[in-house]
Amino acid sequence: MDYFFQSQGVGSALIEYAKENYPVTYLWAIEKNVEAIHFYERHGFHTTKNKKLEEGTTEYIVKMERY
Repeated sequence: MDYFFQSQGVGSALIEYAKENYPVTYLWAIEKNVEAIHFYERHGFHTTKNKKLEEGTTEYIVKMERY
């Protein structure tokens, strides 16, 4: 898998833009994608106990909220 844009600040810029311009209070992340969860935690989101199967897959997604 190609990670050309990883660690270039693109994701951080996008999530900060969304937080500043839209009422973003939660998101869903694939539970086993620990790197993504840590990324969202660095941007003010916290995992909750709310999780469910992602439709059409065997993967769980977890709800993350920001306060």
